[in-house]
Amino acid sequence: MLDFNAYLIFDTILSRLMFSSIFSVLIAIIIGSIAGLLARIISHHNQRAILPAIMGAFFGTMLIAMLPIWSTPGLSGGGGLGALTIIQMAIFLVPPGAVCGAVVGIICGLKLSQKRKKQVFLVMLALTYSIIAITIYTRFTFYCNSDPWRKQICEPQAMLLYFPLGIG
Repeated sequence: MLDFNAYLIFDTILSRLMFSSIFSVLIAIIIGSIAGLLARIISHHNQRAILPAIMGAFFGTMLIAMLPIWSTPGLSGGGGLGALTIIQMAIFLVPPGAVCGAVVGIICGLKLSQKRKKQVFLVMLALTYSIIAITIYTRFTFYCNSDPWRKQICEPQAMLLYFPLGIG
């Protein structure tokens, strides 16, 4: 049976969402600005394509790159090998996520009205964070419940109780 784990939500999920947001914003500003400027040069229009490209790159980075990286429970506490896996996943997933998101953002940004852009942005923001939070929670919960020795990933303070019992 799956129990509600508040520690997992407040410690693991929120910290990963905050880090993912900061990292995705930094990547989106760089990639989205470049893609928006290229779209503006190619189309020969003075339409604003940079901001939709940045927003699209943000969502692309969050959904294509950050979701698989942070929802893998085996990487928690993996030390150097876990860090190498995260770096490798980031190298292969961040560029396609940011570029694809920027292109989709440019296309949607040029087609939608100003009022509709705000609505779509808010819906996408809520949907993105919901998908990532639910995925991380579900994968970690199933991972922790599949083997009793994996409990320390979800509840590190529980391991402090086991060490004195094992020594004595």
